[in-house]
Amino acid sequence: METKYSFVKADLDSSRIEVAGLWAQGLGGLVDRTAEVKYRQYYLDNPVGRADCIVLIHNADGKAVGVQGFVPRRFWRGDKPVNAAVMADFVVVPEHRSLGPALQLMRSGIAMSKTRFAFLYGTPNQKSLAIVRRAGLTTIGQFTRYTKVVRSASYWQRRVPAWLVPVLAFLTDGAIVAVDRPRLLLGGDSLTWAEQSEFGPEFDTIWQRRFGDRVYGDRSREVLAWRYREANGKEPWRRSLARDIAGAPAGYVVWRLREGVALISDFLIAKADVNLQTAMRSFAWHARMIGVERISLEFFGIGEVSRALLAAGFAPREQSLVVHVEHDGSVASLSAATAYMTSFDRDHEE
Repeated sequence: METKYSFVKADLDSSRIEVAGLWAQGLGGLVDRTAEVKYRQYYLDNPVGRADCIVLIHNADGKAVGVQGFVPRRFWRGDKPVNAAVMADFVVVPEHRSLGPALQLMRSGIAMSKTRFAFLYGTPNQKSLAIVRRAGLTTIGQFTRYTKVVRSASYWQRRVPAWLVPVLAFLTDGAIVAVDRPRLLLGGDSLTWAEQSEFGPEFDTIWQRRFGDRVYGDRSREVLAWRYREANGKEPWRRSLARDIAGAPAGYVVWRLREGVALISDFLIAKADVNLQTAMRSFAWHARMIGVERISLEFFGIGEVSRALLAAGFAPREQSLVVHVEHDGSVASLSAATAYMTSFDRDHEE
């Protein structure tokens, strides 16, 4: 029996228009300059290596009707590197959008990836979850979004008459300060925060002082500069660097400010005397001082980090699944017990 579909690995130099056309049919917002920037940044200029892009071909007319991207990421456990990829930009055009072609595309891509990547991971939406599971990926946990209110006026503006807002905000903000400031002092907060214009050598110092028992995506300054080089029509990225009492780099937060909310994409605190709970309370205080109203971040992985966020006053909100397929677990296996993953490890952000 003649097969209806076949699969090819795209030549990235000559397939940009074709791939962008497929994205436009299935990925809302990934069009025009946004698509061009993503293709160049994630598929062509990735410091870990060029992406793989598997194209689904309808044999009857030879047209490309689907695409699956594999964006390389280097992970580390201790001093051992492992090449992995995030599964990205999965599209099947509407007239071929049934379980059969979509499942064939994903399985084909996974099979082709075995020779290059030790594991794959992704964060599927509900529409693709059934395909992801039938293709052989397993759920290893959930990204959890955490939020922390540092100023309350905007919260009350949505809920009470305008004349009551200043009174309630004054009382609520006073309570926030009364909780956070003493705990910062008791926690031995010695950090000072400053905004940076670039990812300087201090970021490599922090990366080199990471915990050795966790599985991290590469956060060297080279990779950070690549990941955050484009705002792509959104708010610019901010780089907040913390130094300890001796002036040594102690941690960082990468974030953008949107309507009073600090949207944290990545955070890393060096293995040092200052613990994560104190460091995140300290950043929240820094953010409050520059007018931030609320902080939002997401994390998946080692329970110690999640517990520290809760202790620092971050409340858990919505969750999204993390799926994974392992080709070679001999170096570093990704799991909820070992992973350190933030929005940095995704292939896109809102």
